[in-house]
Amino acid sequence: MIVKLNAISFKDESFHLTSEDFKGFPLPYPLLETKGGEATITLKKKRDGTFLLGYHLSLAVVASDRRDASSFPYQIEKDGEVLLLRKEDGEHDGYIVSEDEFNAGALLLRIWTSDLEFGLEHPGAAINYDGVDVYSEDDYTKQEN
Repeated sequence: MIVKLNAISFKDESFHLTSEDFKGFPLPYPLLETKGGEATITLKKKRDGTFLLGYHLSLAVVASDRRDASSFPYQIEKDGEVLLLRKEDGEHDGYIVSEDEFNAGALLLRIWTSDLEFGLEHPGAAINYDGVDVYSEDDYTKQEN
């Protein structure tokens, strides 16, 4: 869904995104595919020229495991608020939207992935440690001597 910032006023403007709004653009790592879901965003222009974006995101995706790059299904559930800035101003933390319009689905996925520190891990996947020996520092020192 394309949202035009110049059409946003000082009152809340709500938009509903469907699974189609999350297709047609490159997905940020670790996402491989979007399967379906929805989102609701609320935009409000603030007096200082920034925009407050409130959102609820519920989206089924296929993600890449950060350990072995295998793919697995993942459900994104996220609520939050962020500022949208027209340009970096040194005063506010937020996301820069320099054009008069933006793709809301792409922005929501960018916001969600920016909160991931180290990527995603498949919650039920077993890690194969065959051929890997793990030692404490003391045991390693004893073995080296």
